[in-house]
Amino acid sequence: MIAYVAKKFPDKKTFIEVLPDRKDGRAFGELHEMIAKNLGLTPLGNLYYAPDATDLSAIGTKIKQLNPGLLSAHGGGPQSDSMAFKAAYAAGYRGQLLGPATIPGGTMIAIAGADAIEGLISIGWPAEFDPATTEYARKWKADYIAKFGKWDFPEL
Repeated sequence: MIAYVAKKFPDKKTFIEVLPDRKDGRAFGELHEMIAKNLGLTPLGNLYYAPDATDLSAIGTKIKQLNPGLLSAHGGGPQSDSMAFKAAYAAGYRGQLLGPATIPGGTMIAIAGADAIEGLISIGWPAEFDPATTEYARKWKADYIAKFGKWDFPEL
C-alpha cells in the first residue's frame, strides 16, 4: 500500500505513521518506516500513543507541526486509527491519508467524521467487496480471475 501511494503521489516526500505503543505497533512502525525509506520517502518518525488512550489531540498537533506529505494510522483498530485521523484534522492537517488496515469506510466516518477522512486511501474491507453483494465486486472478481487464473480470496 505504501508503494502504491508513493508511486501515485510522487510529490509527497515525507511519511508519518501513528500507532499504538505496544509490541505489534512498534513492529508495524519499524516495518512501514523501512518500506517508506526504501521507496525514497523520508520518514519523520512514528508517533505512538498509549493503547488505552481516548484523546489523541497532542498527536494531531504534532502531525500538523511536522506536516508530512503522507500520514498513516495503523494497528490501533477502528477506534484508534479513526481517532488519529480525526485529531490530525482537528489540528489543521490536510495532507494525504493512508489506511493500511482493513477498517470499513463507514466505520471510520462514524468515528472520525467524513471531513476528517476526506481523500483517505485505504485497503478495502472484504465484506464491502463481496462478489455476492455488489455488481462492482462481481466485475472485480472476474477481472482478478482473468488476470491471475483463479480466485484465491485475496485481501483487497
